Amino acid sequence: KVCSYADGAPVTAQMIDECVQQSVEASVFDICHALLSDNADKAFEILHELLRRKTDPQTLIGGMAFNWIDLYRAKTALLEDRRLTDYAENFNYRKKPSSALQKLMQDARKCTRKQITAALDILADADAQLKSRSVNGALLLEETLVRIAGVCKKDA
Repeated sequence: KVCSYADGAPVTAQMIDECVQQSVEASVFDICHALLSDNADKAFEILHELLRRKTDPQTLIGGMAFNWIDLYRAKTALLEDRRLTDYAENFNYRKKPSSALQKLMQDARKCTRKQITAALDILADADAQLKSRSVNGALLLEETLVRIAGVCKKDA
């Protein structure tokens, strides 16, 4: 994976770090996808694996927020009847694989803008709790996933 990422250039420590980060990003993307697919068990399985790897809770909250922001953008693109390529160019997602963008657009079809903003509110609340007081990060993440799963189940 790192060699492919390097594209013929010498592999550096920074490239390795970026690939590892991409793995966390991909896992967080999969958490959001699982929640939108009504598969909370899968979302928790991925979360627990990330926590076993000692992934920082703030990194996970931030990653989830970025995914939900991307989902909001994708939903807006759908509502405005815009093409995937326009969306990718407008938000500088040229480096994202087209399969990831297509999955994002599919997820955007599964929910309403109201559900997305509710999930973002939940994540903002979790982020504020993490940063403002001493909390158990793993427990807060689990509670956050439960709350988002509840929002995703609600009818539009």
